[in-house]
Amino acid sequence: MSERNYEYFQNSGRNFLDFLEKIKDLQFEQIRVLIISKYHIIGDSYTINQLSRLFPFIERLHVSIKRLDNIIEIINNFQYLSNVSFDLKFLSNNEKEYLILKPELIISTLTYKLDDSCFDIWIKKEVNIEYI
Repeated sequence: MSERNYEYFQNSGRNFLDFLEKIKDLQFEQIRVLIISKYHIIGDSYTINQLSRLFPFIERLHVSIKRLDNIIEIINNFQYLSNVSFDLKFLSNNEKEYLILKPELIISTLTYKLDDSCFDIWIKKEVNIEYI
């Protein structure tokens, strides 16, 4: 990414989707940790797909979401995730209430921590060790 593009990215504000469209042919394979500004709310499948294609080896992700469905979509699209933090400030009150009352219905087999504004999930990776 050129310095000019990076500066544009830093200052893009509401133009986040425009920026993703401009760099859609790139892949940032070296990046393992991605923190997306709380001002860029992820709320649709297209954006999630674009991000997972642009950053295919993300292990740790912090993102603001618009809908509960986004949690499952993100976990399924980023295959190398080991930790993901969701900013919940932009969910509807009904969705927040549902998540607080029944988080196990969304992620039954993962370790998580939930508070008023953040939902942290740790994803266990299976490791097979063969003995010689």
